[in-house]
Amino acid sequence: MILVNKIAIFLHYYLQLIIRNSNIFVILLIFISLIGKFVLLLLYDIPQPPDARKYINIIEYYKNHTGIETDIELSISFILAAPYMKIQPLILYLFGSKFVTILQIIISSLGIYLLFNISKIITKNTGVACLAAFLFCFNPFITYYSLLFQYETLFIFFLLLSINC
Repeated sequence: MILVNKIAIFLHYYLQLIIRNSNIFVILLIFISLIGKFVLLLLYDIPQPPDARKYINIIEYYKNHTGIETDIELSISFILAAPYMKIQPLILYLFGSKFVTILQIIISSLGIYLLFNISKIITKNTGVACLAAFLFCFNPFITYYSLLFQYETLFIFFLLLSINC
C-alpha cells in the first residue's frame, strides 16, 4: 500500500509539472518525433506500398518519355487515374523523394502541436491535451505514413489545420 501511494504521489507530481509546462512538453514531443522519424528514415528501408510505387512509376515514365513517343497502355492508365493522383507524382518529380519524405516528417511532427491546441480548446483541460499530443506523437501509423509517399500525412495535417483555424 505504501508503494502504491508513493507511485501515485510521483505520478501526480510529474503530471502537474507537465501541465504547468505544457508548451515545453509539446515542443519536446515534436523534437522526439522528428528525431525518431529521421532515425527510422536513415536506418530502415521502408518498402513503399502499391500506390507509392505507382507514383514512382509515373515519375520514371515522365522522366524517360518526352515529346510524342508514349506507351499507349501506360499512358491510358495515367489518364484514367483520378486527377488527385497526379499531384503527388508532380511534387515528387519536382522536388525529389528525399525532400518530400523530409517535408512529410516535418508536417507530421507539426501535427502534434495542432492536435494539442485543438484538444485544449475542446476539452479546456491541458492534461487531456498533453495526453492527446503524447498519443499522437507515438502513434505507429502516423510515423509509418510519414515515411511513405502517401496523401495521408498531408491530409491529416490539413485536416488538423482546418479544425484549428
